[in-house]
Amino acid sequence: MELVDITDLKSVDCNSRAGSSPAASTKKGCTMWVHVEEAMPKEGEKVWYYFEPVGRHRGTFDGYYVDDDGKEWKGMHMFSCDYGFLTGDVTHWHPDQDELPEVPAGTEAISPQ
Repeated sequence: MELVDITDLKSVDCNSRAGSSPAASTKKGCTMWVHVEEAMPKEGEKVWYYFEPVGRHRGTFDGYYVDDDGKEWKGMHMFSCDYGFLTGDVTHWHPDQDELPEVPAGTEAISPQ
Protein backbone atom coordinates (compact mmCIF):
# COMPACT_ATOMS: atom_id res chain seq x y z
CA MET A 1 0.00 0.00 0.00
CA GLU A 2 1.29 3.41 -0.95
CA LEU A 3 1.13 6.51 1.25
CA VAL A 4 0.03 9.51 -0.78
CA ASP A 5 0.46 13.21 -0.01
CA ILE A 6 -2.90 14.57 -1.13
CA THR A 7 -1.28 17.86 -2.15
CA ASP A 8 0.63 15.91 -4.81
CA LEU A 9 -2.42 14.26 -6.37
CA LYS A 10 -3.10 15.06 -10.00
CA SER A 11 -6.54 15.40 -11.53
CA VAL A 12 -7.79 12.37 -13.37
CA ASP A 13 -10.39 11.85 -16.05
CA CYS A 14 -13.83 12.07 -14.41
CA ASN A 15 -14.86 9.00 -16.37
CA SER A 16 -12.17 6.88 -14.68
CA ARG A 17 -13.29 3.99 -12.52
CA ALA A 18 -13.33 4.99 -8.85
CA GLY A 19 -10.41 3.47 -7.02
CA SER A 20 -8.51 2.67 -10.21
CA SER A 21 -5.49 4.73 -9.19
CA PRO A 22 -4.19 6.67 -6.19
CA ALA A 23 -4.92 9.92 -8.01
CA ALA A 24 -8.03 11.90 -7.10
CA SER A 25 -9.83 14.88 -8.53
CA THR A 26 -11.40 17.56 -6.37
CA LYS A 27 -13.08 19.40 -9.24
CA LYS A 28 -16.72 20.04 -8.30
CA GLY A 29 -18.98 17.40 -9.82
CA CYS A 30 -16.06 15.04 -10.36
CA THR A 31 -15.32 12.79 -7.41
CA MET A 32 -12.56 10.24 -7.32
CA TRP A 33 -12.27 8.26 -4.11
CA VAL A 34 -9.17 6.25 -3.26
CA HIS A 35 -9.68 2.74 -1.89
CA VAL A 36 -7.67 2.16 1.31
CA GLU A 37 -6.12 -0.99 -0.21
CA GLU A 38 -4.58 1.12 -3.00
CA ALA A 39 -3.18 4.13 -1.13
CA MET A 40 -3.46 6.03 2.13
CA PRO A 41 -3.15 9.74 2.91
CA LYS A 42 -0.27 10.91 5.08
CA GLU A 43 -0.84 10.89 8.82
CA GLY A 44 -2.54 14.11 9.94
CA GLU A 45 -4.01 14.89 6.49
CA LYS A 46 -7.55 16.28 6.43
CA VAL A 47 -9.77 14.12 4.23
CA TRP A 48 -13.28 12.91 3.66
CA TYR A 49 -13.59 9.24 4.63
CA TYR A 50 -16.26 6.65 3.87
CA PHE A 51 -17.65 3.48 5.43
CA GLU A 52 -21.00 2.44 3.93
CA PRO A 53 -22.93 1.85 7.21
CA VAL A 54 -22.14 5.38 8.44
CA GLY A 55 -21.54 7.31 5.19
CA ARG A 56 -19.15 10.18 4.44
CA HIS A 57 -17.43 12.20 7.13
CA ARG A 58 -14.90 15.02 7.05
CA GLY A 59 -11.98 14.49 9.39
CA THR A 60 -8.37 13.42 9.68
CA PHE A 61 -6.32 10.34 8.92
CA ASP A 62 -4.69 9.57 12.28
CA GLY A 63 -2.35 6.78 11.18
CA TYR A 64 -2.46 3.16 12.29
CA TYR A 65 -3.22 1.39 15.55
CA VAL A 66 -0.09 0.58 17.58
CA ASP A 67 -0.39 -2.15 20.21
CA ASP A 68 1.25 -2.25 23.66
CA ASP A 69 4.30 -4.01 22.18
CA GLY A 70 4.81 -1.18 19.68
CA LYS A 71 3.62 -3.18 16.66
CA GLU A 72 1.83 -1.06 14.04
CA TRP A 73 -1.23 -2.75 12.53
CA LYS A 74 -1.59 -1.60 8.88
CA GLY A 75 -5.09 -3.10 8.64
CA MET A 76 -6.23 -0.94 11.54
CA HIS A 77 -6.15 2.51 9.96
CA MET A 78 -7.68 5.27 12.09
CA PHE A 79 -9.82 8.15 10.85
CA SER A 80 -11.50 10.66 13.18
CA CYS A 81 -13.63 13.80 13.29
CA ASP A 82 -15.06 16.04 16.03
CA TYR A 83 -17.81 13.55 16.91
CA GLY A 84 -16.19 10.13 16.57
CA PHE A 85 -13.66 7.82 14.95
CA LEU A 86 -13.37 4.63 12.91
CA THR A 87 -10.57 2.10 13.23
CA GLY A 88 -10.14 -0.41 10.41
CA ASP A 89 -13.60 0.15 8.91
CA VAL A 90 -13.06 2.94 6.37
CA THR A 91 -13.07 1.67 2.78
CA HIS A 92 -12.36 4.90 0.84
CA TRP A 93 -10.88 8.36 1.40
CA HIS A 94 -11.10 11.56 -0.62
CA PRO A 95 -8.88 14.67 -0.52
CA ASP A 96 -10.41 17.40 1.63
CA GLN A 97 -12.69 19.90 -0.08
CA ASP A 98 -15.45 22.24 1.07
CA GLU A 99 -18.25 20.44 -0.79
CA LEU A 100 -19.56 17.06 0.35
CA PRO A 101 -18.19 14.64 -2.27
CA GLU A 102 -20.46 12.14 -4.00
CA VAL A 103 -20.25 8.62 -2.56
CA PRO A 104 -17.78 6.17 -4.08
CA ALA A 105 -19.10 4.33 -7.14
CA GLY A 106 -21.15 1.26 -6.25
CA THR A 107 -21.99 2.39 -2.70
CA GLU A 108 -25.04 3.94 -1.08
CA ALA A 109 -25.42 7.60 -0.06
CA ILE A 110 -25.82 8.18 3.66
CA SER A 111 -25.84 11.75 4.92
CA PRO A 112 -23.07 12.82 7.32
CA GLN A 113 -24.07 13.69 10.86
